[in-house]
Amino acid sequence: MFPAGTPPNAIVFSAKILHVSDMIIGGLVLKIGSFILCQVFAQTFAPLVFDFDSLNVSVSLP
Repeated sequence: MFPAGTPPNAIVFSAKILHVSDMIIGGLVLKIGSFILCQVFAQTFAPLVFDFDSLNVSVSLP
């Protein structure tokens, strides 16, 4: 849930400028935002990229 496990974040965290709750809130916002953005892009562009309406002729129906 942390935004990034990088050395600058560790330095700021060790200097007592940020608290654990600040790191968790930042990480949750990024995680939820990226999840929503990925879902919107997948639902928007997947039908444009993959032609779901056409049937593959190599598949035989029973």
